[in-house]
Amino acid sequence: ELSFQTTDPRVLSVLDKQGIESEDGQIVISRKITMDNSTTRINGESVTLAFLRSVTDLLVDVHGQHEHQSLLYKKNHLTIFSMLQHLL
Repeated sequence: ELSFQTTDPRVLSVLDKQGIESEDGQIVISRKITMDNSTTRINGESVTLAFLRSVTDLLVDVHGQHEHQSLLYKKNHLTIFSMLQHLL
């Protein structure tokens, strides 16, 4: 189980579109894995793994020495390029 506190409108909008309420930006993600299946919930509501990934991609970015996960996603390349242009 993971607990997040966010005010990011992108995250809250994605949850709202799915009908998942977030009290004061509190997000609780839980996953129960058994031999037969798994159950994934956000704030007590069952969600698909694909939906969970769409939310967690907005909440978490994995950093390690010499790597940055968001650079691996083609959908982020134009945004990153645009941000770099403003710095140059």
